[in-house]
Amino acid sequence: MNTTEGFFGLTRFHDGKRGTISIEHVEMDYGIPGSPEGHISGVDMKMNKTTQKLNYHQDIDFKGFETFDLDQKFIHYAHSEFESNQKQPSVKLGQDILLLQSKMTGLKREIGAAIQYRMFTAGGFYWTPNTSESNFSLFGFREKDIFGLTGQVSFRSEYSIIDPQNKGAKFSNIDEKSVEKKNFGFLSLSAALIKSWDYWQISTTIMRTGRTPGIEDLFSDGPHLGSYSYEIGNPTLDLEETVGIENSIQYQKDQFFFLLNGFFNQSPNFHQYMKMGDGFVPGADWIEWGSGSSGWLYKYQMRGIKTEISGGEFQMGYKGKMIDVTTDFSLVRGKDKSNNDHIAYMPPDKISLLVSTKSNKDFSGSIRLSKVLDQKKISEFESMTPGYFLIDIFGSYSFETKKGSHRLVFQLNNLLDETYYNHLSKIKSIMPESGRSIGIQYRYLF
Repeated sequence: MNTTEGFFGLTRFHDGKRGTISIEHVEMDYGIPGSPEGHISGVDMKMNKTTQKLNYHQDIDFKGFETFDLDQKFIHYAHSEFESNQKQPSVKLGQDILLLQSKMTGLKREIGAAIQYRMFTAGGFYWTPNTSESNFSLFGFREKDIFGLTGQVSFRSEYSIIDPQNKGAKFSNIDEKSVEKKNFGFLSLSAALIKSWDYWQISTTIMRTGRTPGIEDLFSDGPHLGSYSYEIGNPTLDLEETVGIENSIQYQKDQFFFLLNGFFNQSPNFHQYMKMGDGFVPGADWIEWGSGSSGWLYKYQMRGIKTEISGGEFQMGYKGKMIDVTTDFSLVRGKDKSNNDHIAYMPPDKISLLVSTKSNKDFSGSIRLSKVLDQKKISEFESMTPGYFLIDIFGSYSFETKKGSHRLVFQLNNLLDETYYNHLSKIKSIMPESGRSIGIQYRYLF
């Protein structure tokens, strides 16, 4: 993997006002090993991304609001996928995103609005039409003490317009007549009650949220060689709606603390790409034959399914004079009620231990132990993923000279060079996660 990064930023302060402008550019050139599914020689990937940001901040005094922020962001992204040793890409994807957002923030309150425009383009053996997406949103948050409790409410209203430019477009797996302009609108709401006393705090949150289908969710029709899959959208897909509840209890006294929380969500239309079949069978309709310049790929169809997702987390720690110790256990369970199955790509149970030195002027360091358990709760076409154990070490060292401040940041990942696989990856069968790696950064402030 070759990565090139560049960043430039400039900030000006004046009389309670602040302006910041920055630009960042990233280029990546990497590859994925070959697969028996037709891409025997592997796949080469090229990506470049340019991000420009502008922020204006001002202190204000208006109806309890204390700050005003105006943000603008522009992203240009280009992505190409090549069969190894080929000069012409099999897949080309690109997008330009422009975001404008303003908000006012005060003690226990926030209100704002945002506009986002996205232009998606595709080429090569990817039949998704060039499509524009416009999104308009309003959001707010308020906290207030009532009857000895702390109440919180928040909302987000959103309206989206997705307009495919399908004149002359060709499709392989989607009915052309269903590819048309889509409009979606929804209102997300959440409310929480919090009770605090002595060393304890308990809270309950209820919510109703929504998510608009994205361009790819609706109209995708092409290979994604980076994940060795052929993704097919669903033009009839509706809003993803979720109703949920979350409860938590916390305790903290002196140097000891613990946190226990749990959640339960129901969705009548959960969006998920689902594998259409498994196994190499000549002529099978769950395989796209000849995807890319050669080979074949499994098809994944976007569907809306009825689901229940629940989970919890337990965290306990000790904050000492010299070191902090924190342990964490998390689990998630997903039920596909439509097909009486597990939801695909659910993260496995995980236990972690973090030991950190107290940060001081010169040195800070941490060691993290992570144990991920076997993931055996799998859907029809998934395979079991074995567990693994990782040790990571990271920290920094700072020092001063007459000419400025210097800082060395170091990171050692996967100390034992464990071979392990990510259950959430579609290419886990051919590509394990990164082995032992060492990273060192040098920062100079003058």
